Amino acid sequence: LVKAGFPLQTFKQFYCYITPEVIDETIIQGKKGFHEDAYFIEEALLQGYIKKTEMKKISQKDDLCPKELFGKGERSIYYAQHNIPLSTICSDDQKFLNFLLSQSIPFVHTVDLVQRMKEKKLIDTQDAARILSKLELLNRRQTP
Repeated sequence: LVKAGFPLQTFKQFYCYITPEVIDETIIQGKKGFHEDAYFIEEALLQGYIKKTEMKKISQKDDLCPKELFGKGERSIYYAQHNIPLSTICSDDQKFLNFLLSQSIPFVHTVDLVQRMKEKKLIDTQDAARILSKLELLNRRQTP
């Protein structure tokens, strides 16, 4: 969402959570790599638009999120979701979304979120078009 250029104020409309693993991946490592979105995420966290949450401890036998398929960030989000009642994961990572679907875990694709925000007048048509264009560009970069 951040890379796609969601306006900071849109995060006020939702309860947004981030895990320490994602903080490390996006903010700590992102700042080292001079990624602009790292500063935006950090600002959203500092201003309280995004709240930090821990991932739920899970037994080895109940660990259904394959380490070989997903990084620390995706795995921590999957486990943290168990701590937050009625939560929904938002992602554009199709492999991760397919896994969530196979586990009956609620999720929303970022494109659907943009559409819903436009319907609710949380963003205007120009913002929606700009964000969707950026999502398309980002998706092309990530697709081999």
